[in-house]
Amino acid sequence: MSFEDEGDQVAGADALQATIREHFLSKLPTPRMSDVSDDLSGLVARFVLGRQTEALRSAVVLARESLGHLALPFVRPACEERIWTAYLYSLQKDSRDQVLIHMAMLESTKTVSAQQQFLGLKEMKRLGFPKEFVNAQAKARKLAEAELARLGQRLGWPADRGPLPSMGWVASEAKLDQLYSFLYAASSKGVHFSPYEVLRSGWSSDPRPDAAVEIMADPYARYRTEFTIHWLSVLLIETVMVLAEHGPLADVELDDGAEIQSAAEKVGSAGRLPIALAAEFNLNSE
Repeated sequence: MSFEDEGDQVAGADALQATIREHFLSKLPTPRMSDVSDDLSGLVARFVLGRQTEALRSAVVLARESLGHLALPFVRPACEERIWTAYLYSLQKDSRDQVLIHMAMLESTKTVSAQQQFLGLKEMKRLGFPKEFVNAQAKARKLAEAELARLGQRLGWPADRGPLPSMGWVASEAKLDQLYSFLYAASSKGVHFSPYEVLRSGWSSDPRPDAAVEIMADPYARYRTEFTIHWLSVLLIETVMVLAEHGPLADVELDDGAEIQSAAEKVGSAGRLPIALAAEFNLNSE
């Protein structure tokens, strides 16, 4: 694996996120409170686009400080957003908004309940959460679950997966199951405890048993940086394409697509990056 183009890749990623902000995000209308009831999916799409853009921007900042390998956890939510966006925009707007509002309600009740269980009612009250509000979360959760079950039956969700379908099922419906399997295998090492990740980060040019091994070695860090920036860029571009075809970006006119194309070419100059390198297993690559 060559790292010769790392500088170009980082520069391309920086240009890409700046172009997305200038040509897309800045041209979207200012969000309104009424969007929650009138255009929730559009509001969510705007957030997804902004979050992915900022994630890529953050990875660029870290890469320029030789810390880009620590941005790998950004890939996981970007992958899920890419998949969910593709699935949601395959639905009718009413169904899309209903799924989102009840997903949000379910997550809200879980958050409040988890905090209450950890802090207790007394501390919750001190933080401004009345006892009646906290106690009402169980009922609100059942309501959200019932509504999602009703929606899921209409939309053909698996009946044995709880209130929401699995990410694997959503990815399959969006015809992104291969991308899901690949990036989940890669990104899980960045968000979970992983002895394997510890071992693969150790490199030595000396095969003797008593030779020193460098943990978080330069080849590991540089490759992880390239992998992260590459896939954050790919996911951002693909999400933009979905939203430009079906979502809130459909009405945005692009002034000059050459900037995005140029940035994408720099990012993708090394090709589609795999999860593992042959060198990690002491294999001689031809």
